[in-house]
Amino acid sequence: MYSCRIAVFLTMFCFPAIGQLLPEYIQKEQSKVLQTKNDAALVVAKQHLQKKNYTEALILFKQLAEQGSAEAQAQLGVMYEYGEGTEADAKAAVKWYSLASAQDLAWAQINLGLAYANGRGIAKDDSEATKLFRKAALAGNMKAQEMFATMYDEGRAPPQEGLTAAQWLNPSNLRYITDLYRDFSAKLHFESPEAENIVSSFDIRCQSIMDSRYLPLANLLVARLPSQNDDGIETNTYVIEQGGDVRIIDTFKTAQGETFEKVIFEINEVGELMPKGSITADAISNACFRSYGPIWLLEE
Repeated sequence: MYSCRIAVFLTMFCFPAIGQLLPEYIQKEQSKVLQTKNDAALVVAKQHLQKKNYTEALILFKQLAEQGSAEAQAQLGVMYEYGEGTEADAKAAVKWYSLASAQDLAWAQINLGLAYANGRGIAKDDSEATKLFRKAALAGNMKAQEMFATMYDEGRAPPQEGLTAAQWLNPSNLRYITDLYRDFSAKLHFESPEAENIVSSFDIRCQSIMDSRYLPLANLLVARLPSQNDDGIETNTYVIEQGGDVRIIDTFKTAQGETFEKVIFEINEVGELMPKGSITADAISNACFRSYGPIWLLEE
């Protein structure tokens, strides 16, 4: 098995700070979910919200929230958070997030977790924030997985019940990795079976004093692709092997049809991973702990 002599972190995987992960962002990502006894009324309320008819939206969301609609409760929390149709009231926002969270609505759990993490409308409590992020993460919410990993990276999420950080997070990792490969593995190309064997067996040792965590190089390559395929640029990654040496190359195609490429990594015949171009050894020092989603694993 290949093993890298440096830990890895790519700057493109950087998270915003916890305080910058605003509920509005999460709300927009998740607002298509309908969990109410009256879907038609919820649709109308959301239409009012989109048109910035905040007073009408607030009235409808409150009626539905009081009837037990988790989606309406969470939406109402966001309106109180931002003072839409009412005075901003962080405590009221927490109340409605809590009710929706108790019904296992993932994006409400995220918003409530953010309130705890930031001490907004409720006493700051990193432990409660982490529990909420983990619960949503294990339900498959990728934003929650990212925030959960960020809490660990910032040293704000201690291991629970005697488990290490890796053991506590690992189920979420596996779900996130599965989604990454489903959506982006077609953009990772191996030009020979040997090239694929070398990359698939290359594990970057994280050198953690807490546990035996490691970062598969293949996970790292796939995890780069979501951010690399934004802004009208299509990116594919190619792995080429010759005589035991491996070159890993990104190819780019712009919306105007222009193409170019650059070498991002090389692996020499003695198994050393060497970053190239704008990727430096310093820039790849922490991917085991901070990445675009948790992509490291725990050694069995």
